[in-house]
Parts: sequence; structure tokens; C-alpha cells
Amino acid sequence: MWALVAQGLSSGSNVVVSIVILATATRAEFAIFSICLMSYLLAAQLSRSLLSLPVLILYSGSEVMPRPARSVAGLAVVMGAAVAVPLGATALTLSDGRGQFVALALLMPLLLYQDVVRHIAFARGDPKAAALSDGLWLTLLLGGSAVVVGIGYASPTVLLALWGVSGGISACVFGAALGALPRFEGMATWVGEHRKLWAGLAVEFLLISGSSYLVYYGLSILAGSDQLGRIRAAQTFIGPVTVALLGGAALGVPESVRLRHDARRLHRFAVVLSCGLAAGALMFGALAYWLLPIFGPELFAQTWAGARPVVPVLTLFATALAVTIGAVSPLRAMGQVPWIVRTRALTGALALAVGLPASAGLGANGAVGALAVTEALFATLAWLHLRHHLATGRTSGTEAGVPAGETDRWLPEI
Repeated sequence: MWALVAQGLSSGSNVVVSIVILATATRAEFAIFSICLMSYLLAAQLSRSLLSLPVLILYSGSEVMPRPARSVAGLAVVMGAAVAVPLGATALTLSDGRGQFVALALLMPLLLYQDVVRHIAFARGDPKAAALSDGLWLTLLLGGSAVVVGIGYASPTVLLALWGVSGGISACVFGAALGALPRFEGMATWVGEHRKLWAGLAVEFLLISGSSYLVYYGLSILAGSDQLGRIRAAQTFIGPVTVALLGGAALGVPESVRLRHDARRLHRFAVVLSCGLAAGALMFGALAYWLLPIFGPELFAQTWAGARPVVPVLTLFATALAVTIGAVSPLRAMGQVPWIVRTRALTGALALAVGLPASAGLGANGAVGALAVTEALFATLAWLHLRHHLATGRTSGTEAGVPAGETDRWLPEI
């Protein structure tokens, strides 16, 4: 439950800043914000794949938490600095929206650090700490947003900077509380010790996020940035669905690790997770589509009409993702990352082959529809593979715990 609360509060920060900018900015300003937020989400997913997931897979349910937790935090800060470079270069090429890219570039190291801190809490079996961290971020953002809106300074750049600063404060407070302040020495050692798992997750990330984000960036080039803005607005309107999906993903891996030696309970957990997330996505998507004509004209006069037609297709995409999460979480816990990578390579190529022409011809609906179809295909294959794997009784995977012979170096610090 705390995992879902934590993800709700974390995604709540994204939803709040999106809603305030959506309600106060022009369509062009919101389109730039959509690209900035998508860039952050891409960087956050990269950080989760390369840093957070190895910690969750290796140490969930273990009584020993890794000493390199601080090195992982340091890697997050370094990764954020690396991502800031292309963001800053992009800002130099823009005449409009430059401030948003500059603000995001400056704050990216703190934002990625905050995300790693919360996943360290999950691995410790302390999702309440993650929820408190995300709650502090949301509280600071709400208070700051009320102030800047009240005094008339609610520009997209100011709101984006406020969002990042709030996340950075939360990261520093709870990073210190969890003993996970960044340590920059030992980072290469950590990557080397887990290079096989790290490399597999890196390829998986490139195949999953690379294909979808290439479709979205292709959409902005082929059909205009306003089409990407339509998708971002629709994602904002069904924000609780995104919250539930991310919460399910955060819960799925550590719980699957704990249950992986009991095939029956693991299968039951996977089914309940998929069905619960899918049902929630369908119900809330339908509710958002029905309510938008009632509240949209008053609250989002410039954006609701363009976003509403995207909501049904986006809901189907979210439903396919929900079904995927229930199958992929146990597969990761059982060491099936190589299979996931191979299958994602096929469906990712299909997503690009279908998504780019669909984006050019059908705009936002074409892009999201293509991603929904390929995700449904992957979800089907993942469930078939999971059922086969459980039926053969092969539920063991990468064992949690310290590497052999490294006990002294992996003493708990948090």
C-alpha cells in the first residue's frame, strides 16, 4: 500500500505542475513544457533501469543492504549532469522556451538523485520513507505554486524551476535521513560488479523507451509539436492511471523477488497485479473522457478539446502496459532479462515501423495507437513465457544478497 501511496505522491508532483502550466500557459508554451517533461521522464526511466532496478532485483527481501547505495546515489547525480549537457545545448538553439530547458538542465542531477533515494527505500522494505519523501516534494510544490500564482509570477519557467527545486530539497532531506548521500568514489566498481545485469537492463531500456520516445519525437517533427502537446495534455487528464502503473511497477519487482520460490503465489500475485491495474486504467480513462466536456471548458479552455480524442487510445495503451507489468515483474525476478531484451527488440522495431507512418498520417492518435498495439503484443508474449516458465518450475533467478567473498565491503549503511 505504501508503494502505491509513494508513487501517487511522486506522480502527483508531475500532475500538479502539468495542470498549473496547462491552465496558465499558451498552447506553444505547454508544447515546450511537454518536451521538457518528456525529457525528464526519459532520463528518470534510464536511471531506474540502470541504477534502481539492479538494487531492487538484488537486494529486495535481503537483510543486508548494499554498501554501494551511496555510490548508486553518486551515479544518479553524475547521470543527471550528463543529461543536463544536451538540455543546455538545446536551450541555446531556441528563441522561445529557452528558460524551461535551462531550468530543467540545472536541476536534473537533483531530480534523478531524488528518484534513486526513493527506490533505495523500496529495496530496504521501507516504502513509507519513499512516500514521505514524495509527500515533502508535493507539499513544497503546492505551497510554492500557490505563492507564485498569487503574486502573478506563474510562468512555465518559474513553475518548472519550482517543481525541480522542491524535488531537490526532498532528495537532500531524505537522502541524509536514509544514509544515502552521494559518494562518487566506487561508482566504477559498482558498475563492474553488476555489469551483466546492468548491460541487460540498459539494452532493455533502449528498446522500450527508445522506440516509444523516438515515435513521440518523430511525431513532433512529422506532425508538429502541438500533436505532442495533445498527448501530454491527455496524459495529464488521466494522471491517476499513470500513478497506478508506476506504483504497480515499483511494487511488482521487490514483491516478485520475495515470492519467486513459490510458483503458485507468484502467479497469483502477477494475475492480481495485472488485472487490478488494467481495470483501474479502463475505468478512470472512461471517466476522464466522460467528464472532460463538463469541466474542460472552464478549467482548460485552450487544450481540453484537442486532448479528449486522444484519451481513449491512451487508455488502451495504459491497459496494455498494466497487463505487461504483471508479467514482466516476475520475469525480472527470475532472471529473464535476456528474454525480455530479445522480445523487446522485435516489438520495438515494430513500434517504429508502424508508429512513424501512423504519426505522419494520423497525428497523436496514430502514434499512441501504434504503441498500444505493439505493447499488447509484448504483453501477450510475456504472459505466455511466464506461464511456461512457472509450469517448468524454474522460478529461481539472480539471488539477492552480497557477492561472494565481498561481505566485509557490503556492510549495511542505511
